[in-house]
This record gives sequence, structure tokens and C-alpha cells, in this order.
Amino acid sequence: MTGAFLPAGADSVIQHELTDNGKEVVNIPQQVKNGFCVRYKGEDLKDGSIIDRTGERFSAYHIGRYVSAGVFYTSVYRKPRVALISTGNEIADPSIQDNPDRIFDSNSQMAKIFFQQLGAEVAYIGVIPDDKDALLNTFKSLKNFDMIVTSAGISAGDFDYMNLIADQLGIKWHFNKINQKPGQHMAFGFMGDTPVFACPGNPVSAMFCNFYYTKPALLKMMGLKEYRNKPVKVILAEDVIKKKGRVQFDRVQIKVENGVMKAYPFTTQDSHIIESLVSANAYAKFTNEMIGTVKAGTELYAYVFNAEQVLG
Repeated sequence: MTGAFLPAGADSVIQHELTDNGKEVVNIPQQVKNGFCVRYKGEDLKDGSIIDRTGERFSAYHIGRYVSAGVFYTSVYRKPRVALISTGNEIADPSIQDNPDRIFDSNSQMAKIFFQQLGAEVAYIGVIPDDKDALLNTFKSLKNFDMIVTSAGISAGDFDYMNLIADQLGIKWHFNKINQKPGQHMAFGFMGDTPVFACPGNPVSAMFCNFYYTKPALLKMMGLKEYRNKPVKVILAEDVIKKKGRVQFDRVQIKVENGVMKAYPFTTQDSHIIESLVSANAYAKFTNEMIGTVKAGTELYAYVFNAEQVLG
């Protein structure tokens, strides 16, 4: 049987269906090489080998690796705990559906699932109104979290209170604006030892910042060696007009055509179009120097956020 030890004196195995099915004498109509269909000790792992998968995410294959070697327990990083906050009088918690004039908080719902799929534990704190004291008290109430992620309230509007409460909370911003599109109004800093990612309010901007900045931080906190976003080279399939000298990340749909990865831009790059996140599968990067018409056929780097849609 498959996996059984060889009997004494045997050095090879022939499949039953390749014989004449004899009872007393079995005829084998083909030559059998020494060691045919035999698995030897130490072919997979030799005695004394060290299994070191530190910095890798456990998969079904990792589990098979350990169990086959008789290792049933190993140390892992615990899941980071993320506090998720949205702000704005016009934003409604999805559980409250009695006011048709308010906008449902899709930002936090997208971010929550996104972070959970990465492996984090997420607490949705809810929607905080445009009230300085309410936001301040919410931050003061946060305990035992490894990361805080907010949506909206970080720009320069009259009711954008994140910057106003930062000093009172002792938040030290490492940066408070990025010369990029989408996600220009994003800030990152620390409240004590806790990282704070203050993302913009537009859905696409918020999700891009969570993908491009928050995701690598979470993966590093989980102990992964490969935590940085890795770009792939693509060929722009259609002309793109870029107006300003800044880094621009356009939503594109990558299609593999004749072995070449081609990037088709979504019809609009406005930051409120959630459909672009669903229909696209990558962010194509246009550098500062690219101004005016970027011709089809230009080679770009792209960051894939839906690999299954690209590769199937």
C-alpha cells in the first residue's frame, strides 16, 4: 500500500495495474529500475534539519510541513488589535438606517474587512460626530490597542478636528500631507507608542492609504519579513492625461494578454467612485515627472490589490 514500508529483500515497487494481475506468479511486462516508486528517508527533511519559517504567514502548506515532521506546537505573533473610527455629522453607522439623507459609513466597513483579512483583530468604534470634545474623549477611552485608524477629519475644513486634538492627545505627526493622488490629506504619527493612521474621508482615498501605508505597518507588526508593497511592471493600455506634477496612483484593471500584463485605466479616477475599487485590481503609479499625456505602451509599476482577478 502507498506509504507502507518495503518488505525485507525488496528494493522497488510496481503498480498493481501495470502487472498481469497474476496470483501465484506475477508477470511484469516492463523493466523496473532499482528504486522505482520508492520514497527514501531524508528526501524531504534529513534528521537534524531545522524548520525555520520565521517571518512567514502560516498557510495550509506550512501546517503540512510542521505536522509531517511531528511538530504540533510552535510560537506565533498574536494578532494586532486595531481601533477603527470614522468622523462626520453626515456619516451614519450602517446599523442606523432611519435617515435616508445620511451617508452610510462604507469606509470603516471596507477597512474592517480588509484588516481582518490581513489577520488583525478590529474593533469598530463607530462614527464620531464633528464635535471636538466627542472625538477627544473617544481617543482618551481607547485602551490596549496596537493601532488606531481614522477616516476623515484630517483635512483643513472647519470641522476637521484631528489636527486640533492632536496636541491635546500628545500625537506627534511624522507627516501630515502627501504630494499624491488619491490620499493627499493623510497623516501618520504616534500617540505614545501607538501608531495613528489618519486617513482621508473619500472612500477611494481612504482605502488606498490603508492599502499603501497601513497594510505594510500591520504586516510588520505581525512579524512578516516581506511586509512592503511589491510592484509589478505593466504596460499602459490606453492614453492617460495627468495634469499635476505629483505621484498619482490610478485604479487600473490588469489583464494578461499574450503573456504581457496590460493596465486598463478605470473610466474615472474621482475619489468617491467605489465602483472603481470593485472593477479594478491594481493601482498604477505615475511619477512626478509624468505630466500631460502619458501614452499607451508606457511601462509603469503597479500595485496589485486583487491578485485573483489578475491571475484567476
